Amino acid sequence: SMWVSAGNGDGTAQELNMEIAACPITHVAVFSDRAEVTRMVTFKPNSVGETSIVLTGLTQKADTETIRVNRNGGDCVILEVAFDVHHQVIQPDTEAKSARDGHKSEIKQLNALLKERQAKTVRLQHARNHVESYLQTLVKESKVTELEQMGKALDFYSQRTADIDKDLAVCDQEQHELKAKIEAATAN
Repeated sequence: SMWVSAGNGDGTAQELNMEIAACPITHVAVFSDRAEVTRMVTFKPNSVGETSIVLTGLTQKADTETIRVNRNGGDCVILEVAFDVHHQVIQPDTEAKSARDGHKSEIKQLNALLKERQAKTVRLQHARNHVESYLQTLVKESKVTELEQMGKALDFYSQRTADIDKDLAVCDQEQHELKAKIEAATAN
């Protein structure tokens, strides 16, 4: 906060507290390494005597060596300008924290489900490769000598690979949906 003491004669001291944001900006100059902001602080003392004006809400990055106070009218004399730093502990918004924690938990669960589906896809691809390899082994090594046995082997191959392909398609769709949900949850 910034404290300005001004006086216009003898009498009792009074203190006026003002939020800096409530003081209108009258001029701004922007430089490559800083900005100069001029604000108008208007007050009317309630009595004759010393009046202290306390301006709160100044940024912590304000260079106190560059702050100037000028009188633009009235019969007062600026007696002193001082600065005091007050740190305000901001309590976390428990509702916002709870929502963030909920999002993190949801994303974590979705990622775990995605990893499960990816692992299932790998297992299904391995199973398909084993079925194909088994059929090739039967044919190459001439273990299937009768036409009926070959028909059964081809039926087994056809049915098993069709089941695996259906499971792979479901797995791929689930992964796509999970990725979309993760992207949506991450965007929040």
